[in-house]
Amino acid sequence: MGTKGRWPARGLGGAVFALALALGCSQGEPAPDAALDEGLCVDDSECDDGVWCNGPEVCLAGSCVPGEPPCGSTACMESCGCADLDGDGALNEACGGADCDDADASTYPHAFEVCDDRDNDCDVTVDESCRHCGPPPGPYGTSIGHRFEGFTLDDCEGEPVSVYESVPCPPQHEVTVVDFVGEWCAPCQEHTRYLRDTIHARFGDRVRVIQVFFQTTDYGAPTQDDCSAWVRRFELPFEVLIDPAQTTAPYFPSGTLPQTLVVDRRGIIRDRQTGAGSETNHRLLVAVQNLLDE
Repeated sequence: MGTKGRWPARGLGGAVFALALALGCSQGEPAPDAALDEGLCVDDSECDDGVWCNGPEVCLAGSCVPGEPPCGSTACMESCGCADLDGDGALNEACGGADCDDADASTYPHAFEVCDDRDNDCDVTVDESCRHCGPPPGPYGTSIGHRFEGFTLDDCEGEPVSVYESVPCPPQHEVTVVDFVGEWCAPCQEHTRYLRDTIHARFGDRVRVIQVFFQTTDYGAPTQDDCSAWVRRFELPFEVLIDPAQTTAPYFPSGTLPQTLVVDRRGIIRDRQTGAGSETNHRLLVAVQNLLDE
């Protein structure tokens, strides 16, 4: 806030000032310059710092008081005003951004395209590549370029979770990473930490991570307790499902774990990584980032 105090120099105030000059100021009285430094004011115009984004300053009881920012905690630009009214992180078109609907937080560049007769991703095309909740149309496959058929498995609480009919439907999920692991597999443990500390931590809700817990330490079928222990051990913030019947085995025909698939918003497998390690992790990160940038 910029304070612009003024010493009163008209009316009665001017007479007092003239009298003070005639009699001399005592040592304990403030000089006019000191009054200016204290921010004394008469009306609101004397408090205006010329900055719109921090709100209008007002004169209250002789002192300048800061204003309330007109855009709250969202982006503000002096040249155009509130630049992100819906708080989705994308600047509106009036401020040089590409958000085509700044009143809707689910509409922004590269957003999930929902079948709602609206341009959700601001690419000037309506409902392209959108789908309602549910599996995409076939034919399906397990290799890159094929449509991911999906599956329904139990979580650690014994509740059935469908890959397509639950969480991926909201707009915030743009990419789905499906990871297959076994408890006996040391690289799987390393890879699990990478999914937690890098993929989930960096991309948040934009990337849905699903881990399929395939086998226990002794190569046995995992139980709900095994699943819960795995989640606690690695403090996992994403979904873990168990596959005691090994119905998802066709998704990693090589039999090597960990196996990771990257599926785009249309249900197409766009990348597959086998094993763990710095090079594999980097390729996975690049694949996910490239999809988010499309």
